Amino acid sequence: MKKDFLKRLAFTLLACTFLFVGCVDDETDETENENGGGGASAEESVVRETFDGGVHQYDYTETTHVMAENGSSGYKIVVEENAPKELVIASEELQMFFKEATGATLPIVTDASVGYSQTAELIVLGQNNVFQNAGLSTDGLNLGMNGYMIKTKGNSVFITGDDVYGTLFGVYGFLELEYNFDCFAVDCYTIDQKAKTTLKNFDVLDLPDIPLRSGGESMLQGKVAEKRMRFMPRDNKLFAGTIGVHSTFECFPKATYEATYPNFYNAEKNELCYTAHGNEQQLALMHEIALKYVQDNFIQNTEAHMITFSHQDTMSWCYCEACAAVKEKYGAFSATAIHFINDLADDVEAWMETPEGQPYARDFKITFLAYTTTEAAPVKYDEKTDTFTPVDDTVICGDHVQVMFAPINMDYQNSIYEEVNASYYKNFRAWRVLCDEFNIYSYHANYIDFLSFFDTFEQLQEFYIFAANSNTQWLYDLGQGQNMGGATGWHMLKIYLNSKFGWNVNYNFNELVDKFFNAYYGPAANVMMQIFQEQRARYAYNLEYEGLTVTRSCYAVLTEDKYWPKNLLDRWVELYDEALAAIAPLQYTDFEKYELYSKNIRMERLSVYYSMVAIHENKYSAEYMWEVKNECKDIAALAGIIKLAEGDDNTLVNLWMEWGIL
Repeated sequence: MKKDFLKRLAFTLLACTFLFVGCVDDETDETENENGGGGASAEESVVRETFDGGVHQYDYTETTHVMAENGSSGYKIVVEENAPKELVIASEELQMFFKEATGATLPIVTDASVGYSQTAELIVLGQNNVFQNAGLSTDGLNLGMNGYMIKTKGNSVFITGDDVYGTLFGVYGFLELEYNFDCFAVDCYTIDQKAKTTLKNFDVLDLPDIPLRSGGESMLQGKVAEKRMRFMPRDNKLFAGTIGVHSTFECFPKATYEATYPNFYNAEKNELCYTAHGNEQQLALMHEIALKYVQDNFIQNTEAHMITFSHQDTMSWCYCEACAAVKEKYGAFSATAIHFINDLADDVEAWMETPEGQPYARDFKITFLAYTTTEAAPVKYDEKTDTFTPVDDTVICGDHVQVMFAPINMDYQNSIYEEVNASYYKNFRAWRVLCDEFNIYSYHANYIDFLSFFDTFEQLQEFYIFAANSNTQWLYDLGQGQNMGGATGWHMLKIYLNSKFGWNVNYNFNELVDKFFNAYYGPAANVMMQIFQEQRARYAYNLEYEGLTVTRSCYAVLTEDKYWPKNLLDRWVELYDEALAAIAPLQYTDFEKYELYSKNIRMERLSVYYSMVAIHENKYSAEYMWEVKNECKDIAALAGIIKLAEGDDNTLVNLWMEWGIL
């Protein structure tokens, strides 16, 4: 707790000594907390967790054997015949980046055309014939779907996972170790160039701390940058059946069952009733239908190991007499879902042991939501010992059942250990005693305002550490899922940090931020860092003194005068001008880099411009506001930002019409 207090105090001192000089022109008392404060630390007994369970072994020694020199190399990239698309991508990415780093083009060949020997010069991708003939194996390494091994044997390098995605991510791991490769966005990566590359004697084993990580950022989905940042596509390789999380009506469509079997649904007909209103015959039929749904989806999809059986996106549940009795006994409506899904998982497991089901057998997981009305876990809490126990064994999730915890009402602006998040911290811990494995659905964006700065950096790393300690298997951050191009308000940095902390929760936060700024803003990195730090300082002040600390922060109103005084916004506009001036010489030496940095700087300035219009328009001249609004439109078009907020109608086109510039 002391660490967090000192950090917050540092922000507050910076705010009081610099950021609020001259704010009196807004006639507000910046030290008065109209909403009763917030952000107070939780009790000292709360221990912030650390994570030391990761496997990130980067052992290697240098050799004198030359892999590439002066644009020439004798090495070949080896893949299996008829390689799946992920291995094709891996080989092509390795070929492209190796050439960029060394100038040498490595041919891509199949394992049918080459063999292993001590002197062969090969980079072998996957567990093909060459890998096996070299006497290598991944037995006992538990690489999972994304982990990988890099091993040198003779003059060859072997890069492999137990899954094609592990091999693909291993290629990026090799490039990082050899050429400092990193990817920051769709259009931004870094890689060193070397005139001479010598072989390293690799003994690398790298497993992500969160085994599966996906992002809801539409700007990445389906693009190669998603893979370069080592996100898993949220596709049918992960999930059988519907890829979305709200899936129960896929299994029980109302058009099919509502008229004949109304007991399948709650009174409002917007959720299932997991007890069928106490009708045992209809409950048995629900189990038959659910089993058939899972069977059909696993038959159709032989790769995926997860299937979601999660309730609808509502704030309601079934409150019938039977469900109320379960709630009375277990203290939580989630018990009704656990009972149903545990039985369903048992039925699926039994089917997979039959001759009919054996061809489709796998280590499957049925995942359900702890969300809105089901956030609370059916546990007993001992306040004296601060421990949780299941109400009884029937609410312990079975071996094939996972909870997907989706704390939408949490304050993502503050640490999970802060008082404002005390109930969600307890909920997380409560679910730990019921489930050996977690999935997490998180919300590090503001869904009523994609353009304003929404600072969740304070708690981001702690959140991932807590997730890793909870044995989280899949973490999905919704992000700005509806923005197809770029994002403002430092959200691009947030995506990068999500990608990094999902892989290794113990990365150094400040080093990652510095790395991003140098890559993303080039010569303007220092000025942009100054703006970022000043905005974070102001944000910390808003959390501490202006009432911005709130639950359900992903729907908090961010465009208020007391949060962003006019003089601060004016100052930051001037600093953005300094940033653009810092990159101006690149127009004549590296125009491609100039265009990239210019777009990225202007993209961040969009957030400040938007706040000027949304909060202080009447304090500026009409002529200046006309210029600012049109610059917003130009920046958004350049960066591919199309949404103001979540929802079909919340487009920037509609905002431009409202502003009178379209």
